[in-house]
Amino acid sequence: MATITNFNTWVSENIEHPRPLKQLGDLGINRKFGRNPHTGDKYETELFPMFRRLKTRIAALPKKPTLEEWFAMMQNSDNQFYSMVQADTLAQPDVRELWRDLTGQRASKMKRYNLSESAEPTAWKSKLDPDWTVIALWPEDSLYKDFAKIFNYLGIAFANLSSKTIYIDGVIIESQNLTSDHLLAIEAHEIAHFELGHSAANYYQANQYDERQEMEADWFGIRLLKLKNEIDASDLLEDRYELYYGEASSTLKKTDDLETILNNYVN
Repeated sequence: MATITNFNTWVSENIEHPRPLKQLGDLGINRKFGRNPHTGDKYETELFPMFRRLKTRIAALPKKPTLEEWFAMMQNSDNQFYSMVQADTLAQPDVRELWRDLTGQRASKMKRYNLSESAEPTAWKSKLDPDWTVIALWPEDSLYKDFAKIFNYLGIAFANLSSKTIYIDGVIIESQNLTSDHLLAIEAHEIAHFELGHSAANYYQANQYDERQEMEADWFGIRLLKLKNEIDASDLLEDRYELYYGEASSTLKKTDDLETILNNYVN
């Protein structure tokens, strides 16, 4: 296929020999082609060179495809890409990275959250609770310089519980190729702090670390995500809990009150 005109063309060319296409969510969430600018990696030396040849074809499209359209187009039109998807040798971050490089868009631009390069903070309403606003800040944003100090102290995210606003470091979203499930896990953790009345978790009030409160927020967030049927995000938060505390969240003691608050919140 020498010329590609639009998304429908990519899909219809294989109508006589249809392929079972995967959705991006069917792929694993852990990168398989790492990207490290200091040591070199398989993305730079193997993955991107495989498909760089497609860049001019995609550039010829009258409109840049969305991530989902591009993923279907690649499976339909390129046998090598299709084979790698079917063999489970690509993960979600690898696909997003390719999409960014082949279409000239930022790796972390996920349609679901409408993240994009901008001189203004990128904000969205939480999928878990629309009363909450989530803001991803980038170095180009006017607030980032001041907030970077807070990120350095508290990590990737923090919340202003009084205004129900969660701030996330866009630099880490980009550098660690965080998926929408990672962002949901962050949202669940911060919302949990509010519902559990954790004043120490509010940077604007206490700016203190309380391990019990952090454990409770993870415990609550893990179960909130499950109740919302966000299983992948719940598993990510459970993995974090086990990594930090050396045990499963189910072993946390004195959770009867937490269970009551959770049930009241979701109902």
